[in-house]
Amino acid sequence: MPTPSQIRAARGLLNWSQKDLAERAGVTEATIRNSEKDGASPNAKTLEKITQALSYENIDFIGDRGVEERRSDVQRYVGKDGFTAFAWDVFETAKRYGGEIVVNNVNERLFEKWKIEDNQAYQEAMAQLSNLKCKFLVEEGDLYFIASDYAEYRWTPKDQFGNIPFYIYGNKTALISFDDDTVTVYVIENQSISDFCRKQFYLSWQNAIIPHGDRNG
Repeated sequence: MPTPSQIRAARGLLNWSQKDLAERAGVTEATIRNSEKDGASPNAKTLEKITQALSYENIDFIGDRGVEERRSDVQRYVGKDGFTAFAWDVFETAKRYGGEIVVNNVNERLFEKWKIEDNQAYQEAMAQLSNLKCKFLVEEGDLYFIASDYAEYRWTPKDQFGNIPFYIYGNKTALISFDDDTVTVYVIENQSISDFCRKQFYLSWQNAIIPHGDRNG
């Protein structure tokens, strides 16, 4: 279990306030404040909650003195701010490495619901990338194509369409979970995984339906 100094140091690594840690650990701010006092002896249940909250953010405790940020090839983005950060990571990765972005199980209305900050500037920036190609698979019959300036759309048969979109961009693969009250994006940075998922995407793309009818309906 962490010592008071380790808890303080962990917050410092994350640039969290005592209120931030309290909210994530499910305890009061006063509990965090008391737990960080030198010589304090918080109960085991409180320390377990604090440890779990910090571990979730890739913070590890070493002995009774050390704290380190765990190296991870998985990044998690949560909520509207997180979704905005993820979208710009897609842009920056595409800008730096070019290539192709492929996205499966797209429902643009959900993406609109969690529209990123300054969405128009983002769409314009993506459209101006000269070294970029995008392919989106949406549900059969869906003609809401908000990224048609820079992306090609095809339909996935209704019985094959899923509710978890996944992005493949550069050496990264992102899985997106849209809930009623939030959105969470998990990004795995691993070339072998992105290569495999890209191959699976193209199997679906080759069998997809070329859309017909009016777009953006």
